[in-house]
Amino acid sequence: MSASYRLIPRFLTQAEREGLCALEAGGAGWVPGRQGTGYSKRALERDGLVERALGEMAGGMAGAGVEVLEWDAWLLDYPAGVGIPPHTDPLRDGSHLRLNVLLIGDGAAFYLDGPGRLPLIAAGDALIFRPDAMRHGVHAGTGARRVWSVGCRAGRAGDGRGT
Repeated sequence: MSASYRLIPRFLTQAEREGLCALEAGGAGWVPGRQGTGYSKRALERDGLVERALGEMAGGMAGAGVEVLEWDAWLLDYPAGVGIPPHTDPLRDGSHLRLNVLLIGDGAAFYLDGPGRLPLIAAGDALIFRPDAMRHGVHAGTGARRVWSVGCRAGRAGDGRGT
């Protein structure tokens, strides 16, 4: 993976996006997002889609002996007018990788500060980036957005230390 990001067009099919969007925002399992700006998140279990995302991230890691040490998967729900200011997500050790897929909404809402320009992301496209190394955020949009987000801490095999 380049130092900036990797875009994978049409990572999720329309049927996969519809299945993820069927989980009602505000229902059971949704909690306020950690940035405290008005978005909510719902933890997801490891399934075939999460495995596929982790495989894409693992395939882009440079160096023999690097593996996924920890992972998380979320649905993120951004009501109209809600965003996230620019930030990084540092780790004590290892590398943080994240794969985000726009399910519904404006593909211009997500941004990265760093080398290269972020292209417009269409529904179903995946964006893989390093949130520990790149400032990133979400513009407050005029419409609601839903994002599927899978992250991992990667490091040398045998390094089971927590983040």
